[in-house]
Amino acid sequence: MACSVPDSTDIERERHLRLAQLLVEGGTTALRRFFDNIHPPATLATVLTTKQRQLQQLLNKGILSSTQWSKLYPASGNPESRDFDITLLSVLLRNICRILTPTDPFWSTYPPDADISDEANLVRIRMLRNDFVHSTTIRLNESQFEIYWEKISSALGALGLDKFKIDDYKMCPIGTKDYTSVIQQWVASDGKILEKLHDMASTAARHHEEVKAGIEEFLKLKPGIEEVLGLRGRLEELIDLLEPRSQHSLPSNGQVRETHNGESGDERDQAEELMGRGRKYYDMDNYEEAIGHSKEALRLYQKTSDDQGQGKAHLLIGTTHDQQGKYEEAIGHYKEALRLYQKTSDDQGQGKAHLLIGNTHDQQGKYEEAIGHYKEALRLYQKTSDDQGQGKAHLLIGNTHDQQGKYEEAIGHYKEALRLYQKTSDDQGQGKANLLIGKTHYQQGKYEEAIGHYKEALRLYQKTSDDQGQGKAHLLIGNTHDQQGKYEEARGHYKEALRLYQKTSDDQGQGKAHLLIGNTHDQQGKYEEAIGHYKEALRLYQKTSDDQGQGEAHLLIGKTHYQQGKYEEARGHYKEALRLYQKTSDDQGQGKAHLLIGNTHNQQGKYEEARGHYKEALRLYQKTSDDQGQGEAHLLIGNTHYQQGKYEEAIGHYKEALRLYQKTSDDQGQGKAHLLIGNTHYQQGKYEEARGHYKEALRLYQKTSDDQGQGKAHLLIGNTHYQQGKYEEAIGHYKEALRLYQKTSDDQGQGKAHLLIGNTHYQQGKYEEARGHYKEALRLYQKTSDDQGQGKAHLLIGNTHYQQGKYEEAIGHYKEALRLYQKTSDDQGQGEAHLLIGNTHYQQGKYEEAIGHYKEALRLYQKTSDDQGQGKAHLLIGNTHNQQGKYEEAIGHYKEALRLYQKTSDDQGQGKAHLLIGNTHYQQGKYEEAIGHSKEALRLYQKTSDDQGQGEAHLLIGKTHYQQGKYEEAIGHYKEALRLYQKTSDDQGQGKAHLLIGDIHYQQGKYEEAIGHYKEALRLYQKTSDDQGQGEAHLLIGKTHYHQGKYEEAIGHYKEALRLYQKTSDDQGQGKAHLLIGETHYQQGKYEEARGHSKEALRLYQKTSDDQGQGKAHLHIGNTHNLQ
Repeated sequence: MACSVPDSTDIERERHLRLAQLLVEGGTTALRRFFDNIHPPATLATVLTTKQRQLQQLLNKGILSSTQWSKLYPASGNPESRDFDITLLSVLLRNICRILTPTDPFWSTYPPDADISDEANLVRIRMLRNDFVHSTTIRLNESQFEIYWEKISSALGALGLDKFKIDDYKMCPIGTKDYTSVIQQWVASDGKILEKLHDMASTAARHHEEVKAGIEEFLKLKPGIEEVLGLRGRLEELIDLLEPRSQHSLPSNGQVRETHNGESGDERDQAEELMGRGRKYYDMDNYEEAIGHSKEALRLYQKTSDDQGQGKAHLLIGTTHDQQGKYEEAIGHYKEALRLYQKTSDDQGQGKAHLLIGNTHDQQGKYEEAIGHYKEALRLYQKTSDDQGQGKAHLLIGNTHDQQGKYEEAIGHYKEALRLYQKTSDDQGQGKANLLIGKTHYQQGKYEEAIGHYKEALRLYQKTSDDQGQGKAHLLIGNTHDQQGKYEEARGHYKEALRLYQKTSDDQGQGKAHLLIGNTHDQQGKYEEAIGHYKEALRLYQKTSDDQGQGEAHLLIGKTHYQQGKYEEARGHYKEALRLYQKTSDDQGQGKAHLLIGNTHNQQGKYEEARGHYKEALRLYQKTSDDQGQGEAHLLIGNTHYQQGKYEEAIGHYKEALRLYQKTSDDQGQGKAHLLIGNTHYQQGKYEEARGHYKEALRLYQKTSDDQGQGKAHLLIGNTHYQQGKYEEAIGHYKEALRLYQKTSDDQGQGKAHLLIGNTHYQQGKYEEARGHYKEALRLYQKTSDDQGQGKAHLLIGNTHYQQGKYEEAIGHYKEALRLYQKTSDDQGQGEAHLLIGNTHYQQGKYEEAIGHYKEALRLYQKTSDDQGQGKAHLLIGNTHNQQGKYEEAIGHYKEALRLYQKTSDDQGQGKAHLLIGNTHYQQGKYEEAIGHSKEALRLYQKTSDDQGQGEAHLLIGKTHYQQGKYEEAIGHYKEALRLYQKTSDDQGQGKAHLLIGDIHYQQGKYEEAIGHYKEALRLYQKTSDDQGQGEAHLLIGKTHYHQGKYEEAIGHYKEALRLYQKTSDDQGQGKAHLLIGETHYQQGKYEEARGHSKEALRLYQKTSDDQGQGKAHLHIGNTHNLQ
């Protein structure tokens, strides 16, 4: 016989059943999770083998039944905890989990309310279940129901059972199968009773009289059975519940069938059972099985015209498709559920469907559509005065605004949700709202405000003894400190979260904490420590068979290898993540993995391979209608074109990303796209266009109160001014960025701003000021234990010493950078350090030492398959051979660099290689070959619309014509270079062109014209505060006056150049100025003065270990002695 569900008037019986379901099903889930954390499924068989003797004693005593024993030791296969019911789990937790001794009185008494340990909650569940089973009635009034519900749900929630699942037990419709199943499990609590009730269950299909007789017979089996099952009155009520009602009829075959408005009770039972299995498969990430069972349940609900059941099935199918990234399929099922709930005027069901449709649109980046559905859900919840539902809707509307970068609107909705949760004294809801308000402030770069809300959430979760909530709050506080570059503080909070998750045996939470702890080590350049934590997270996710978590761990391990320049290792982990995401049909995860695999190819200069993976990611995101993902893929495809110098193609993809972000009203995404379009114009030397896009990005970030974004935009605007030689404007923007980063306590951002301010002073020849900012950046990076940042700062400090001719000091800093990069196993950083050490030896004339370091850099770049790095190393080795006069060897390396750049379709790199090959031919006097390569470089730069590169090519062609005595042709190219530099407002380039035009006039004996151009160059260098450029211009003006016989005017300019070089501590420049002053005195016959300046030049060249300069100084000194 099939049991009838209590009719709608018997509310008290329904309350009783809901509590029974919560205890039996919810309790079983919670206890199983707890048990699995102690004895994971992978090792369960081994554990039970070792405990078999102990458990045999329990079987002999009747504590375990033969049925339970068969589940522990099945005839075939391994035991699985998913087959253990709540009774068996209780016995195992008490006897083989080493929580307490089995005979401890703690197991048999209610724990004090103040005891919120896991052990106490386990005992509460056991005691509550016993009280409930031994009650004398199956009816509960509302007050009794709420008291029981609060006690049971609090204990289950503390043990990790999802709050929404607990709420489902309270709200979801009750089916026949629910009732009979719970009755069976609920009275089957000890020993042989379970087996007898199993026999009775088969009897339930017969006439009700047989059922009554079966129970009466069962009562005679064991004296005192009331102590196990409760009083006879309870059994009589059970019998009464099974009595036939007016709607029952007895078919001729003897089976009772229920006809409820034409519905089949058996079919509804089957549907409910299928739904339960579907949910279980969903929880196990077995989405195909979940969908299969849900669809079969749907078929049965349709057959019985059960609109509520159909709606429930459609929601579960939709949620499963959503997890698979199949958003259109998900929406289709949600909308069908919505239609059914509208048909039955179920406002709650409609609200839930609207929320889920909104969530799916949110995942697709269709934010306006999402908000529309969330607002409709809000309207329905307001209609039914459901404050909880309204709060949830406000949170989701806020989340969507947050995704769009509309932070103030987001905060408004979060605060409204907070108000509603405060109204209902819902501490959990208040905690969640505070977390989200904090996250929005975090996005705005308002880190202190964010921490304030996170701490308020932490307080609320501590108040309710919610370890899970506390863990989450600690993670978010840690994230904020991490963003501020306060890695030690961040790690402290992550470790506290880890402790809480360990306390609750939450492997998922522990995994997440380990990932974040790893991230802090990664940020500090402590890559091995980072990988250690990522691997521990991976182990935890493998333990819980969490493919998603494993995928994330593999991605982070890969990213760490990527940071170390170990691209092959990185790719291996990214591919393993891809495999896991393919296993779970997760299109989103697959897309992300393809993007990261593409990044490794991009770093190796394998742009075609990179683009292939980015396009596959794009396809997956298009499949799921994910506009956000598509935007990111377009940005990365654009980046590959950008790296190849294909700037127009790059801009095309960046603009497509911009269109997608505008479509979804994503101000953050639009800002990023504008920055990248700006970067492309910047590379083309189109600084005004670049600045326009950077300013538009700035406007968007100001609109969303994003201090971080504003800081980045200011840095880039500053860069455009820097390139144009407008150094004061550049510094102004860098300082504004610094102010914003100081406002948000972002040590990393401050460090970057100081580096760029330093670079600007460096470019002006103000090396002491530059070094001051580099050292401040170094201090900030040391404060945050950022080895990578420290390495970069040391490189730049070294560069200032290098420019001043203080080569030993420079090498000292380069070697310290090298040590830091070796510490973090950063092959890329080591390569850069070796290049710079090599450059310093090159300047000292120690060419073999220079080549040694360049070759070591080459080896490191070959190790990481970095074609770009290899190309750069070959260029520098070539430069060294060129300086040694080994022109053929030089050309060989330049051509190898050219081959690598051609391999990666890098037009910029090819252009540079052609210029250097051309320059070498120029040095050999092979002017036609030189012009040929220079023109090929010019063609490549024209192809990529690179005005800067074109200018450089025109200068080299002009210099070649100059050497051929073709002064007019030379001037023509110099003037074309000048036009290009004027087009891009490049004062530095214009200054250089004017100097070269002046040189031609100088050679032609047109000294006044030469001086005019030199002075124009001087004016441009003064405009940009470029002391180095001014020094060079003064030397050339002085040389022109020298040739005019205007020795005093010449000395005046030489001394001004000397003053400028002393100002910048440039020993090389000072040496050159002293030699020229000496040469002028020599011409005046002032040999003592001449010798004095030559000796000072000698001292300076000795100081910088410049053998070439020393040789020249000795010649000058010798000349003065010779004439005396």
